[in-house]
Amino acid sequence: MITVNDEKTCRLLWENLNLKELAFGVAGSFEFRKFYSSLFGMRPYFICDDLSRPSYLIPLCKGGNSVDWFGTKELEDTSFYCRPDAIDYFLRALKDLRIPLEIHKVNELQLKKMQVCSLVQLSEICGTKVVVTGSSSLEGRAHWSERNLRRVHVAFTALKPEWIFRENPSASEISFVFDESVKMFLAKDRTSKFEDVGRREKYLNIFTSSIPGVRPVLGTCVINNVPAIKALILLFEDTATVSTVTINVQHPESKIISQYGFRYAVTSIPLELQNVYGCETVDYQGGNHSWKREVSPNSQLLQYNVKLNLCLSLMQ
Repeated sequence: MITVNDEKTCRLLWENLNLKELAFGVAGSFEFRKFYSSLFGMRPYFICDDLSRPSYLIPLCKGGNSVDWFGTKELEDTSFYCRPDAIDYFLRALKDLRIPLEIHKVNELQLKKMQVCSLVQLSEICGTKVVVTGSSSLEGRAHWSERNLRRVHVAFTALKPEWIFRENPSASEISFVFDESVKMFLAKDRTSKFEDVGRREKYLNIFTSSIPGVRPVLGTCVINNVPAIKALILLFEDTATVSTVTINVQHPESKIISQYGFRYAVTSIPLELQNVYGCETVDYQGGNHSWKREVSPNSQLLQYNVKLNLCLSLMQ
């Protein structure tokens, strides 16, 4: 068992073993996961059995006496590598290092691969991840049925909306989006995540920091020369991760925008980003939100909290 805390070597292992294969958007970026780990005072700390041709690789981060999965348990799509003939050694490393056996927000593609290797002891659904690829439709059921989305399209087409995207938004522009989110949720008697000061600081740090390969973008949908919708987006390679969508509840057309604006944003952003940045995939991330269970099943990936199974031959 080899421990690796040299960032260059960790990056090479991550890239050579293609550990972003089952991740989406910034969740597959080594640099983003490294940055997110640093928010908690942690650095890359990888475990493997060979640097040139490893049979297993466990990407972790470490700070002081604390060890977590690389990027911390807050991030989606935690990745690792293990050949079928090395499962016992992979698990022995987990046990010897007392690594957390719970992995959060595992998408169903990863879960299936883990199940093939008999690595899953327990799993429970914790959310739904929405991923839009190519020209796929989000038409589903309830508010996202074909009929309802047609109403959204007709209502917004009449308003002649225009999307404008700008990279590297300023701290004040990002803070304004947070304030818009608070107002939007308040109008629905709900609480925005940006009422939490710590979360605001974390998101502000993410969108104002220089992370290699990751481009922060502010998207603004303008109607009658007044911003109606704003979206915070992180671009990585050919994928866009949409972090936040807010509606201007004080817009002159607020009635239509409040009723249809969010659905219009979610359905229109993929094509807009494809035209402007060549994005092939839009990751709306996961979570236990009702709308993510209503869109087309083709765009849904279930998420799981998983407890790993240590009961293989070498563990007995």
